[in-house]
Amino acid sequence: MSTHLTETWEKAINIIKGELTEVSFNTWIKSINPISLENNSLKLAVPNDFTKGILESRYKDLIVNALKLLTSK
Repeated sequence: MSTHLTETWEKAINIIKGELTEVSFNTWIKSINPISLENNSLKLAVPNDFTKGILESRYKDLIVNALKLLTSK
């Protein structure tokens, strides 16, 4: 994983953390690991399919918006 990806993800996490309760952040966001960034597409690893479903349905927009804010894309 590149340093740029790690730094960007850590900044995004800080933005997201400010938008959620501590419980929600620790339950759903903290376990996400960035894998790669290619062609403006971020690949994330999550613990299981259940977590993936929750992230896609409840937190996708928050994650995307935090990343857009940081990358201006």
